[in-house]
Amino acid sequence: MSYVTQEQLETEIPAPHLADAVDDDAAGGADESRLDAILQKASDAVDGFIAALYQVPFGEPAPAACREAAFCFAGELIYARRGVSADANPFTKRAEDWRKKLEEIGRGETALDATIEIPFVETPANRARRPGYAITEDTGVNDTMR
Repeated sequence: MSYVTQEQLETEIPAPHLADAVDDDAAGGADESRLDAILQKASDAVDGFIAALYQVPFGEPAPAACREAAFCFAGELIYARRGVSADANPFTKRAEDWRKKLEEIGRGETALDATIEIPFVETPANRARRPGYAITEDTGVNDTMR
């Protein structure tokens, strides 16, 4: 499942630019399968950063952070396909910022802010990395019992 849609991208990317970026056969219109592949690639990139801690892909609705990061990644990919350099790409800075934040989330340093239930990958190693999880005293309970 993709965390971003064509309609969402069109809020910042003019429809003709978007169509041009995915018109690989120069037929004068967007190649929907190419656009779908770009949207999925952006969403997969988001999942790649946080898959060690969270069960991905998320269903609907995905956490807002995932949707916004995928939006920025997709926009960056679209402009790159149009031949826009990273320095001139209007999405590059935001995408870089999201990569840093997602790395922090994936390391458990920052919580994935969400108002929905987020499936966490439950492993002994992840419990210590999970945001908000702390062992404050020895309870004498075997860790597998928690």
